[in-house]
Amino acid sequence: MSDLLLRAELEKLAVTLNTSVAELDFLAHLDAQALRELRAATSAALFDRHVKRFQRLADSTKLLPNKLVAVITSKVIPPALSAQVTGLLDADDAVDLAGRLELSYLADICVAMDPRRAQPVLQAMPSATVVEVAMEMLRRRDFMPMARFVDALTNAQISAVAQRMTAEGLLQVGFFVESDERLSQLIGLLDDEQLAGTMPAAAAQDGQLWPQVLSLVERLDATQRARLGNLLSSATPELLDSLNKALFERDLWRASLPMLEAMDDAAQEIVVAALASHADQAGEPDHLDAFLQSLSDGLRRKVQIALGRV
Repeated sequence: MSDLLLRAELEKLAVTLNTSVAELDFLAHLDAQALRELRAATSAALFDRHVKRFQRLADSTKLLPNKLVAVITSKVIPPALSAQVTGLLDADDAVDLAGRLELSYLADICVAMDPRRAQPVLQAMPSATVVEVAMEMLRRRDFMPMARFVDALTNAQISAVAQRMTAEGLLQVGFFVESDERLSQLIGLLDDEQLAGTMPAAAAQDGQLWPQVLSLVERLDATQRARLGNLLSSATPELLDSLNKALFERDLWRASLPMLEAMDDAAQEIVVAALASHADQAGEPDHLDAFLQSLSDGLRRKVQIALGRV
């Protein structure tokens, strides 16, 4: 999981610096937290360096009607510059301008924006506007930029977006969300049908998204972790087999332990039996023995019973 988190932070830093991840490979020896701190410091330095210019540009918008400002903005001002200025605008003016700009331009602004600097403006936006821009970003597969807005938007705005998100989109965006607490709140806004729908998405394309699911699960609070695990117990045998294949073939089983431990007893018995059976049938005794030793006493006994070892 650490490799995935590291990759996520490198992608975020690449966006901040307007470069490619490949250009940042020399930073790969740092851990995710160090990269997160570096990104925050870099973003602050870039903004502070030009803050007076940004403020003058924001102030100049008050000299002209918003209709004219919107025309000039879309034709002359690059979205990356608008992204820096947005948080310095009056919230009402920003909402009015957003209603006059093309959807593609607004999405471009969001890709370049640091939402933490524009939270009052963002929270003033109508949910309908937020949803429209989010759907455009989803169409472009701008998952990481979308995730940065989760900490800045209201629950009502996020809930409105979540109702329109694809299952894959929810997984991809959830993986990049900054705050563990906010991530749990986001999952809590989903109903059981939406949450269960993310599992087939994870299993698609030979289980490519199971690592993101497990990384996400590790960060959830106990309530949401147990909820996801309990829903997993109702999954089809084919879906459970896809998960088990990812756990052992990609050596991800350690990441499943917090979810297994959080499940209720009935769910544990179903999922653990499927998981243990897969490991046993796949002829992977080393993985299975290591897996057994990592479990709590009670859960280990359930696995051993499932395997007929008791």
